[in-house]
Amino acid sequence: MRVRAPRKNPAVFEKVSECLYRLASTGGFYARVWVRGKEIRRRLATSDWPLATRRLRDLRKDLEKPDNESVRVMVNA
Repeated sequence: MRVRAPRKNPAVFEKVSECLYRLASTGGFYARVWVRGKEIRRRLATSDWPLATRRLRDLRKDLEKPDNESVRVMVNA
């Protein structure tokens, strides 16, 4: 079994708004959302707050779409 050494500087996230967090060391934004009972965390690749809120909105919209595998099409019903 491999044992990792503890980090000297653990990542510190500041909660900015609902589901939106900022990494203190870099200023980059991260999303933390729950979809269908699972927690999804994504880097939003920006340090701009208005852009991060738009990307969070788009991420939520994409994650809430049904998967192609779970969509059933009724033909000749």
